[in-house]
Amino acid sequence: MATPELLNYIGGQWMPGGEEWIDVDNPATGEVLARAPRSPAMSVDVAAQAAARAQKNGGACRRTNAQFLYRLKALLERDFEATARLITLECGKTLAEARGELQRAIENVEAPAARRRCYRAISRKTSRAASTS
Repeated sequence: MATPELLNYIGGQWMPGGEEWIDVDNPATGEVLARAPRSPAMSVDVAAQAAARAQKNGGACRRTNAQFLYRLKALLERDFEATARLITLECGKTLAEARGELQRAIENVEAPAARRRCYRAISRKTSRAASTS
């Protein structure tokens, strides 16, 4: 089986990173799981510029961030066991440690999603109250 070669995700698109590669090893066995690109400075600059543009445009999508976070939470819960096994492979943790780490990640996604939902509800009530005064 061929070793998977990973791509960079920049500006909403998967892109090759360059000609050099870094092995992603299973720390428990030394097995090469994948190869990640060693991206040249130009690719890093393109990624930084895309991130800066996304940050500037972030206000336009803030109201939908909670939806994305809840979707991420649902995917993590749906694929809990498979993801825990990947964490075990990539990080060399026991399955119990990986499950605990993943559960904490789900909680870390859920809390900000709930805060965003509450903030939006309070903002709407405040806006309505101000417009009727």
